[in-house]
Amino acid sequence: MVQRMGIYRKFSALALTTAATMAAVAPVWAAAYKEPLRLTPNSKWILNYADDSCRLLRGFGNGDNSSAFYIERYGPGDSFAMMAAGEPFKKLSRRDLVLVRFGPEEGNQEPNFFEGDFGEFGAALIFSGLSIERPEWTGLSESERKAYFKAMAGRDDDTDPVGEAREKAITWLSFSDGKKQTVRLELGSMGKPFSALRTCTDKLVTSWGVDPLKLASQSRELEPATSPGEWLDSSDYPTSMLRRGQQGLVQFRLSVGEDGKPTGCHIQQSTRPQEFDDIVCKRLMQRAAFIPALDADGKPFPSYYRSAVRFQMPD
Repeated sequence: MVQRMGIYRKFSALALTTAATMAAVAPVWAAAYKEPLRLTPNSKWILNYADDSCRLLRGFGNGDNSSAFYIERYGPGDSFAMMAAGEPFKKLSRRDLVLVRFGPEEGNQEPNFFEGDFGEFGAALIFSGLSIERPEWTGLSESERKAYFKAMAGRDDDTDPVGEAREKAITWLSFSDGKKQTVRLELGSMGKPFSALRTCTDKLVTSWGVDPLKLASQSRELEPATSPGEWLDSSDYPTSMLRRGQQGLVQFRLSVGEDGKPTGCHIQQSTRPQEFDDIVCKRLMQRAAFIPALDADGKPFPSYYRSAVRFQMPD
């Protein structure tokens, strides 16, 4: 039950990542797993409507294992952000690798993640640009895997929609370090929760001044006129943040007019500090350019572009 409440470019100090490739699937070799820690729900699903996002939130576990989990979308599509927080995730948050699996029919993924904090729940795993898309590399050779990832890097997020049947089939979600520790959330069927999330994101688009009907029937999608990888570079890393070793992730949305020019920059979600938000919007408004979206009749119409900027210290 639900209650209402394309590119990857890494610089020496900054990575600009789209939702489509930020969580690219990586090979996972067989490992001996212990019996997972299974956490059952302690609340109903809660759907939060915000100005720039839709969030599905639910509590799991009890006592020392009490945990919080959410899935968040910043617009229509299959991609989403995700967070799991609580004592069961404390050790996992310190790992270099965390495997994620939407079971039982989907495969393992190895997404990028941040270690964070979520109020009273403490340690949190924070993911961005995830999808429940099934990995197709199982059984491939190393050269075949490389070819697969190269192909994945050029895919559009809407190329292979997940679909309601696969969403309904998801009943649990596991987090693992690939060796010893696995935490499994007993979600129940995700058909209705994902359906409610889609309804929310459709309303979200309308509030942005974009016609969802034109968006659904567009004859040409909004496209960057120049490479998004050139809109920000390592020189844009705020000096004060660089000195402190401060990293960050900024989810943004650009409103784009009929002429393909950005008309506004909106921070949808950010790990802060404010300096990251400010430089992202400043540079994007200066440098971003687009080939406008066309409706079913071939006429330009206002649309939007969203992605994420990851400020990352060099290795």
